[in-house]
Amino acid sequence: MREWVAPESWTGLVQAQNRIMTKEATQSYAKERARFSHLFSPIMKAVMVDGDAVNRRQYADARKRKRVAVGQLDEAWEKFDLLLAPSAKGEAPSGLGNTGDPLFNRFWTLLGSPCIALPFNTGPFGLPLSVQLIGKHGSDDRLIAWARWIEARLR
Repeated sequence: MREWVAPESWTGLVQAQNRIMTKEATQSYAKERARFSHLFSPIMKAVMVDGDAVNRRQYADARKRKRVAVGQLDEAWEKFDLLLAPSAKGEAPSGLGNTGDPLFNRFWTLLGSPCIALPFNTGPFGLPLSVQLIGKHGSDDRLIAWARWIEARLR
């Protein structure tokens, strides 16, 4: 086990992921939005407003940041079998209203990396804590094998 530090340029990736996600949501749902906007949830309406605000330059910059980060992550796979990161900022939220802050998932979602969250303990309120395993793009089977191996050791 060794530490991997994400490149300094990744500091803008959360914003890039948000810009790409919201812009592409407005594009994907354009027809439905034109005819049935009243049926969208308040959260989805806010996503669409954010996507509308992303201009061409911002979108192109976000996609460029993604391409650079994918290349940088490819370099990491030359040294690592998988990466280990927090799944969330703490224990799971109570209730079924939301899944918590997605901050620790945004990089991997943007870069298309397979991820598995493994519960390993509970927090102060008795709710699950978990760790996230990240694998190389296209290595889902290998990541599942690693997850099984790690899960057996977390028990």
